[in-house]
Amino acid sequence: MLSKDGKNVLCDERGCGQEAVGGCELRIDAGFGGDRSTIPGDLIAWCDFHEMSLRVDIESEFILLDLEQLKAAYITHGAKRGRST
Repeated sequence: MLSKDGKNVLCDERGCGQEAVGGCELRIDAGFGGDRSTIPGDLIAWCDFHEMSLRVDIESEFILLDLEQLKAAYITHGAKRGRST
């Protein structure tokens, strides 16, 4: 896997160093008082060997970026504040 600047992306598992085959942007729950806001978190990448273990960690610790959910929240929050979308 190559980054935008053309460099090889390596697996984020400690001590691995193998070339990554996949990755994602993590989202962190930043809401309070029932608000479902998220903010960008880390970028994470994995090789074939560590893919499942990193995905399990991601699912248990972070909120994955869900564009449809973010669009719906943006429209809802904008309407509550009297903004047009």
